[in-house]
Amino acid sequence: MKKKGLSNIEFMLAFILFAVFVMAAFYLFNPIKSTRVLESSKNYVVGQVTAEATVQIRAYSVKLETTGSCSGSVFEIAVPGIGSGEKARVEDYYGNAMPSKKSGERVIFDRGSSNFAVLKFSEDFEAGILDKASDVNKESCYTIASSYTDDSLSEKKIMEMNKSYYVNYEGLKDKLNIPNNINFGFMLEFDSGKVILADKSSPLRVEVFSENKRSSVIREDGGSEFAQFIIRTW
Repeated sequence: MKKKGLSNIEFMLAFILFAVFVMAAFYLFNPIKSTRVLESSKNYVVGQVTAEATVQIRAYSVKLETTGSCSGSVFEIAVPGIGSGEKARVEDYYGNAMPSKKSGERVIFDRGSSNFAVLKFSEDFEAGILDKASDVNKESCYTIASSYTDDSLSEKKIMEMNKSYYVNYEGLKDKLNIPNNINFGFMLEFDSGKVILADKSSPLRVEVFSENKRSSVIREDGGSEFAQFIIRTW
């Protein structure tokens, strides 16, 4: 009877140890928990990469008076509050660039035959060039109809990030504050067909999360084009 009682105790202890082991293993290797961690990491990485690839744009829609004393083709528009580091791009209604230059808080441009202009400001634009004109239409010849501020992906910034990805991947991860145990890649695919790819091969049997967003992108020449921006994490 004594040996039988001892065997029962040993059996109970073994069962308890086994149950504890199973519970610990399930806690540590819980696929639901792991998936949640990876999804959280994905959201963080997407946010960091997107922020690094984004620039701010300020835009002003301007109605131009083109009759009487305002019939000249060159206009000078005053836009208070524009930073010295912001460069200007002037477009017509269809998004075509007009010859322009920025001087302080003023933009001078040649409207051609258009009676409408959009003045855009961003650090991402190139400085414009415009020959000095003797006859310039000023304040009484235009009306700022509306304005807005928006964020846009930048081809320049994504190209810079793409270069860093292959030259110094760990340094780029440090810059983006991405943890050592998380890896990422990205691809920008324009509607015109151009592709910018930064992607290391992910190990086999590793779950990969992908975020795909369609967005307007400022091209290197200052124009805008829609593209698919895909960010992968594993």
